[in-house]
Amino acid sequence: MSGGIPSFSKEEHPEIGARPIGMGGTFIAIAEGSAAIRRNPGGLARSEEYTFEFNQSPSKLFGQLRHNYLSLVLPRTERTAVGIDWGQIGFEDDELSVNRNSFHFTYSYVLTDIISVGANLKYLTNSASLDLQTVGSDIGWGSDLGIFIESIRNINLGFFVQDFIGK
Repeated sequence: MSGGIPSFSKEEHPEIGARPIGMGGTFIAIAEGSAAIRRNPGGLARSEEYTFEFNQSPSKLFGQLRHNYLSLVLPRTERTAVGIDWGQIGFEDDELSVNRNSFHFTYSYVLTDIISVGANLKYLTNSASLDLQTVGSDIGWGSDLGIFIESIRNINLGFFVQDFIGK
């Protein structure tokens, strides 16, 4: 890793999706659709439909800040689903360029009628350049585990462990 580039942590990744944002990021016990890839991969196996999502959010801040998100959810059987997503945050002007990319590869499996589990493998990159010369870059990887327990007396439970193995 190069000096001057921040390391990854949960706070550095933006919330994805209107519902998780509206819930203040407390989406772990709901975890459905493509938002489950980043919030609780255990909930992904409950997806019954193929889902493709693309969001692009150019900032009003001088038109230089951008955020892109692309995801695909593929239910494979009644008990399994896979997902992949890409998120990118970038800033670019005449002198400075900063980019962060994250790729998540997700597998989720329904263990019982109420319990499903899932895991992410993620690949992360950072880069910064000044006057078209790279001043720093780094890459890393991590893995997440999620457990989703559906409706016990109308209460869902979710457990999500981020970056339990990574570099």
